[in-house]
Amino acid sequence: MGKKKKLPYKEGDWFAVPLRDNGYVVGLIAREWDWEILGYFFAPRRKVVPKLNEVKGYKPEDAIYIGRFGDGGFINEKWPIIGQSESWNKNQWPIPLFGKIDSINPNKAWKIKYEDFKDLYTICPEQMIPCSPEEAESFPEDVLHGYGALQIVLSKLLPKDENFENETIDEKHNNIQSENLAISNKEENDEENNEEEDSEEDFEFEDDEEEEDENYKQLLLVYFPLSNMKDETMSDLTEIFEFEDELELIINQNNAGVFDGDEFCLEPQECTLYMYSKDINKLYTLLEDKIRNSYLTKNGYIIKRYGSPGAKEIRIDI
Repeated sequence: MGKKKKLPYKEGDWFAVPLRDNGYVVGLIAREWDWEILGYFFAPRRKVVPKLNEVKGYKPEDAIYIGRFGDGGFINEKWPIIGQSESWNKNQWPIPLFGKIDSINPNKAWKIKYEDFKDLYTICPEQMIPCSPEEAESFPEDVLHGYGALQIVLSKLLPKDENFENETIDEKHNNIQSENLAISNKEENDEENNEEEDSEEDFEFEDDEEEEDENYKQLLLVYFPLSNMKDETMSDLTEIFEFEDELELIINQNNAGVFDGDEFCLEPQECTLYMYSKDINKLYTLLEDKIRNSYLTKNGYIIKRYGSPGAKEIRIDI
């Protein structure tokens, strides 16, 4: 049996996320389980990838965003690792309470307590504490973002001010040096674990990836009952996550939008998948067969929304 490939990241790693409209935001991996990560993120927007000594002074209370996301940014070598936090202690970076508002009844809400990050793979009613929608909004949202969707969220949280201009030649040179340092750190980590990785990926954010917020206002929602799961206890969500991965792969391969995550509801027991696009009809055409042919979506339905909340919607039964 072959040795399991080591992931290119670990708890306690500082990293940089390229923003949609230029620049970077710093993050810390507070928990990781399989392919899912809990991260803390910090202002300000930066023109270059910072060095480790520039970020290690951050504290949990400094975070502008705490959230769950997939590891695609690391696996695809789009998010550079800055380095490991010294004397890493996970207890100093707790799993926060999360908030959830029912997608059907906005007056129903919960605050959710996870004892351990791997509990995110289960639905446990005892951990869902009823609360007001206002209280739920005060906690990080209980949603799992794809890495592209998270870049959009963070870009909106850190708008560019008038002092954030295009890089000068010197700044661009420093950026390349910082990125090379990130690559070097990755190579050293691989050597320590007897791994041979090709680390020539350039982490420079490409201008042609920039998208206007308007492009992501059209929304595709997929609702389906959790009773369709093969796991009759509905406690192991792996089969749903695998289905999400298949949808996200199609979206990314066709540059058709962003898979934004999921939401699980206990009353009624159902799952909702969120996908955004600048052309919702194109996105629906690409995904229709995959959605309709999945046993998970039996007796479910799809909502196509052609803009921001309040825009025209079309319901399609599956």
